[in-house]
Amino acid sequence: MSKLLIIAEKPSVAKQIALALGKCEKKTECFENDSVVISYAFGHLAEMYSPELEALHFADLASLPVIPSRFSLRPKKEGAKQVAALKKLIQRNDVSAVVNACDAGREGELIFRLLYELTGARKPVKRMWIKSMTDDGLRESFRNMRDGHHYDRLDQAARGRAEADYSLGLNATRAVSALRRAETGMQGVSSCGRVQTPVLTLVVEREHEIRNFVPKDYWEIIGRFGIESGEYLSKWQRTSNEQGADGEEKSRFYSLEQAKSILSRCQSLPPTKVEETTSPVREKAPKLFNQTDLQRAAYRRGKFSAQKTLDITQALYETHKLVTYPRTSSQALPEGDVATVTDTLKNAFAGSVYADFAHQVVNNAWVNGSDKNVFDDSRISDHFAIIPAPGAKCTTEALSADERLIYDLIVRRFIAVFYPAAEFSETKRYTHVGGELFYTSGKVMVSPGWKVLYPQTENSAQLCKLAPGENAQTLALDLKASKTSPPSRYTPDTLLGAMVTAGKLLDDAELSAAMKGCGLGTDATRAGIIEQLQRSKTSNGKPSEPYMTCEGKKQEFVPTQKAIDLIGFLKKMGITMLTSPSLTGEWEQKLALIEEGNIQKSEFMRGIGDQVLDAVNIIKKRTIEITGKPLVAFTASNGESQSGKSFCACPNCKGEIMKITLPFVKYQCNKCKFSLSGMIARREMLESEIMTLISTGALDAKHNYMSKKDKPFTASLTLDKKSGSISFNF
Repeated sequence: MSKLLIIAEKPSVAKQIALALGKCEKKTECFENDSVVISYAFGHLAEMYSPELEALHFADLASLPVIPSRFSLRPKKEGAKQVAALKKLIQRNDVSAVVNACDAGREGELIFRLLYELTGARKPVKRMWIKSMTDDGLRESFRNMRDGHHYDRLDQAARGRAEADYSLGLNATRAVSALRRAETGMQGVSSCGRVQTPVLTLVVEREHEIRNFVPKDYWEIIGRFGIESGEYLSKWQRTSNEQGADGEEKSRFYSLEQAKSILSRCQSLPPTKVEETTSPVREKAPKLFNQTDLQRAAYRRGKFSAQKTLDITQALYETHKLVTYPRTSSQALPEGDVATVTDTLKNAFAGSVYADFAHQVVNNAWVNGSDKNVFDDSRISDHFAIIPAPGAKCTTEALSADERLIYDLIVRRFIAVFYPAAEFSETKRYTHVGGELFYTSGKVMVSPGWKVLYPQTENSAQLCKLAPGENAQTLALDLKASKTSPPSRYTPDTLLGAMVTAGKLLDDAELSAAMKGCGLGTDATRAGIIEQLQRSKTSNGKPSEPYMTCEGKKQEFVPTQKAIDLIGFLKKMGITMLTSPSLTGEWEQKLALIEEGNIQKSEFMRGIGDQVLDAVNIIKKRTIEITGKPLVAFTASNGESQSGKSFCACPNCKGEIMKITLPFVKYQCNKCKFSLSGMIARREMLESEIMTLISTGALDAKHNYMSKKDKPFTASLTLDKKSGSISFNF
């Protein structure tokens, strides 16, 4: 009897599929029953690479760019054993077809396709498109499998993005690293990427704004007025026919004399009249969560990092089966899911703190299939919004405190979206004194609507009531002195928001529109990008200075000097393609066209080749300008002194400094005791750096020195010319 081989993205998902399909026996590397064999990957088991690009020496700028005509595949080191096991399962005589049960999206498609290709498989492919990890959801996905070829365009888009990121990343990183070495003499790797570098640019530019900010004094006049029902505070404000900016600027004086003049005139006068307008205000519930919106809410609620929120939501989906697929960019539900949603509201929350809220929705028939704020097929990409899993009971006993927090956010948002809008009465009060205007406002809740689910969040100021025709008394007028504040550093909340709306920074309307639905990164990758920029170890586990750190209670992102230098260098050299989000806008335009079948992947990759060529040519030209020499292929001895040869004059006795390379590099005077190691704080020094240090006694700040506790640091150096001892200046 023939069987289907189902390959899930993770062992935990394979186990859930086995439980849902039933009667599966656990074996060494799979689960099996009479009709299926279920095994798993560990995420990406296969990786693409270019042998010709990786074979180049890192400093060989002359040979760049290399645009691979084809990519090779290899198993990741930690995944080789599982690749061999899957290959053996695929080759079984009783396996008639292979089922892709990896995550439903570009990345899941790529994980399976590369693995399938690496094993040399030729058997037919089917696709399980999993939306929910409940048993019913998994069985439905199994029943509704489609032939794999229906997802060929998704595969092409996924491969296109992966191949383009690889080509751009390696060429740009190697070229920029070589240019920096020529321009600054600094060794090391200047890692660049299509998404990573523009995100880092946001953080660095904000840091420059903060460091260059000059506080400005300003003053405000605050009035305290009394009426029959109580007192209220009001702030002086420019009238509409006066020059003045909107918002806070309308109440600010930048001239103390002008502020004192108006204060003096008003203090001796009673109000001439008090006017107010009252209008109804309706506030709809926020949309359902996608991953980024959930990450931002979790930071505001519990100061969770983006990665922590993603990990917890993934556990709620995979392990606890309480929510739907989390790595989604959509904030809507399918138009045909009205009955499923109603059933969830009826049955999922019995006995929980959410029960009364959910029953209110059902009893009042507030689930409306025509509500495009909730049900809208046009706003759904690979997956719909994150909601409680259909068919799953609300049981939180097994959840940790952090898991309960995330689950609570998801459930409350899911129920709230069906509630009526919150209604307020908003009052704007204008107090006229001596021809000047004092303004205050306040809101009174008329009907809480969806806000009944969030009672602790409503703290709107409430004004004392003004009787018709009533005037006020001036109780006090005071001058308040303040200073303007610099912009705040990015937090996990605001950086995610900036990544989502990065398209607004573009002048090109078409590119900005292309990024409207995606921004920098995706809902599935943004957390990883932020983590990558904070990474303090290389892929080999060696300590490395991160590009930014997360500091303080607010978890503010602070760029390191390494990041500031890199972005400044790229801008100085005119390599703005790597610092602007425009590249992502262009790519997302093309990738969407590939998925729609309007262009071929080959056309997209030709464009990538042109972009990489342009960027590398800019770098080559600048390198030749700096060095005054033509580019030549790298050789190990190129530009290096030979061991035992004279290097420079000794700063202590004017003898000869000799470069000794064995058993380790050092610079030793042939007359006195002056000696200087070629390795300072575990950082291999360039000859040009040693020359500067010896001749001037100092060296500007450099990166990647390493402390005894394996912590990378940046410092400038001072040399004692008599002893050769080094002092670090932080």
